Amino acid sequence: MGLFKESKPLGSNEGARFLAGGKELRCVHCGSSTFRAGRAQLNTAVLSFFNLDWADRSATTLTCASCGFISWFASEPTRLE
Repeated sequence: MGLFKESKPLGSNEGARFLAGGKELRCVHCGSSTFRAGRAQLNTAVLSFFNLDWADRSATTLTCASCGFISWFASEPTRLE
């Protein structure tokens, strides 16, 4: 069993800027400030065994629009306009 089953994009495929914990996010790998948001299902072995993956929690993923590095967030970051 993997850490996640699927990832779904949220909104536009173009990069956007985001705020989390009161700070604007920057990619830890390349320093870019534009990301594409998505959701990923966090699966557990027990719920997968009973085919109840839908009941597991999900996380917000932000993929760097420049280098593709993926960051995971338990609380959804705020999109900056």
